[in-house]
Amino acid sequence: MHKVLALSVVAFASSAAAVDVPWNVFTFFFSFCVGVYTWLGKRQAVDRAIVNKLEKSVAVIEERIRHLPTAEQMSTLTVTIAAQTEQLKAVNGHLKGLERRTDLMQSFVESRG
Repeated sequence: MHKVLALSVVAFASSAAAVDVPWNVFTFFFSFCVGVYTWLGKRQAVDRAIVNKLEKSVAVIEERIRHLPTAEQMSTLTVTIAAQTEQLKAVNGHLKGLERRTDLMQSFVESRG
């Protein structure tokens, strides 16, 4: 009877081991798939965080650029500054003439007095 019981235990153990191999393979692949899924999920979360940060930076830059003058306004400004420069040169010539007259008047007053 002991031999029969021992033989049945060995047969059960070997059949249990045969069942455990596919189960172990299944659990390994299932765990592997869960790990890959988690890794990809984290990676996408990080990518989304980076994209959100970049979108905020772009929004700030767009807001700052919106207040800058356009090319047409810059062209008008350049023409206006050039015209003002010419007017200042003309005023500078008149001021030099006025300075010369003032120097002559001062030298005349100093020579008389």
